[in-house]
Amino acid sequence: MTRFARTTNWLVAAAAVTVLIAATSCSKPVQVEDDAYKSPEPKATPPALTEGTGPGDSMRTNNVILFTLNGFPNGFQLTGYKVSSGQPWGGVTTSSTQYEGEPAFIVTAKAGRHKTTDVADWFKDQVGGGQMLGAKSSSSSPDQLNFAICGNLTFGDGFEQFTRLGQGNDSVENDWWVGGPAYNQKGNVGGMAALCTTGQSQTVGFTQTPPNAAADQYFIVNRCY
Repeated sequence: MTRFARTTNWLVAAAAVTVLIAATSCSKPVQVEDDAYKSPEPKATPPALTEGTGPGDSMRTNNVILFTLNGFPNGFQLTGYKVSSGQPWGGVTTSSTQYEGEPAFIVTAKAGRHKTTDVADWFKDQVGGGQMLGAKSSSSSPDQLNFAICGNLTFGDGFEQFTRLGQGNDSVENDWWVGGPAYNQKGNVGGMAALCTTGQSQTVGFTQTPPNAAADQYFIVNRCY
């Protein structure tokens, strides 16, 4: 293994998926017998794509890289999104692949990049009483985001978690955030800040990008202990 060997080992297998949605709000999860596990959000109707009319409104390809644990996550069902006013939206695709020699699950959002507090507030509202984590940020939450998405992230064996992802910019690079109502633990895995969730006998989560990493931001999907 390479740079991530000290954290865990990865295997991966999944097909590419394309999903679009018109709504800009997400349904709240339904609580089931395990308080830490939230049932999947309802599926949504695909929309038409939208053109941008605001500042810096060109469509951009935005990738958030999730280095995988035992092949998971391996699916993401989009159920809602938010872009800054006047920005274009082109939907979300996912793929399982090799990224710089490591197995990875990549969520790609086609959207404009113009950060606003409106999108960050939407992201934080969707996370609700849960926790959130920035890929490289030491802040507790984002002040501004370019866009944010929400949906069901599949960790395997039928375990899906109500997850939010958002992208902003810290004046140096585009910074990513992850969170959700059931991500209820923050801790440390392999010396890095981690965000964890428990459900169906699995405790999994996201570890931050190591400080000595290349410019790309990513999360490492990990076991939480």
